[in-house]
Amino acid sequence: MKLAQLQDLLARAIAEPDTVPAEQLLSSIAPHAPLDAVARAGIYAGMYRNRLADALRADFPNLHRLLGDDGFLELSRAYAASHPSASSDIGQFGRHLADFLAQHPGPRGDEADLARLEWALAQAFTAKDAAPVGQEALGALGEAAAEARLHFVPAFQVVALQHDVLPLWDALEAGAEELPAVDAQAVSVAVWRTGYQVLHRGLPAAEAEAVARAQGGASLAEVCEAFSEAEDAAGEAFRTLGAWFAGSWVARVESA
Repeated sequence: MKLAQLQDLLARAIAEPDTVPAEQLLSSIAPHAPLDAVARAGIYAGMYRNRLADALRADFPNLHRLLGDDGFLELSRAYAASHPSASSDIGQFGRHLADFLAQHPGPRGDEADLARLEWALAQAFTAKDAAPVGQEALGALGEAAAEARLHFVPAFQVVALQHDVLPLWDALEAGAEELPAVDAQAVSVAVWRTGYQVLHRGLPAAEAEAVARAQGGASLAEVCEAFSEAEDAAGEAFRTLGAWFAGSWVARVESA
């Protein structure tokens, strides 16, 4: 067996041990008393699985708190079997976990949405830096501001969830012994980073619509129309846009 073939065999024995027959390992890798080739490869396979579980724990700390050590380890092994790590960047290993949980829901039913929120927070932390602009960038356009387009910083995104896991998140962060029940109510959550701090908050329906319009390239006037049903539509639009700038969401304002 050539070196490249042996390396491929060992890599598969570590990352996907169920795909490599024991006979093939025994005939290709020398034993080292008291362990044969299968046992030696198994040690590395176990270390690899634990390393992947550690990577998931780093990105999904509250999901780990929710499931506990044993439950989370069981999840990580099932997930790794379904989605083997395909990137040299171990930080990308968890990118499919929320979808995996949606296909294999836990007893609460909101585990997938908790994972989706945590993944968004992890991605915000590592997103590219971009200096935000203040509201004066909009004021500088004068009457042309109505046709301006807003561009958000790379760390900003809106996560659409099928369950409102924000109370669950808060309870897990606080270490509460009693956790809130599942609330099967769709919610949009803004996620962003200020300096090294990653933040999030739920969005009212009108604000979520306004953000979606802005992200879709709508003009400022069209963005503000999302608040047309508010009792004080102009005031609500002004306050919300002010919060976007104050929260460091906006990277630049583009004139028409």
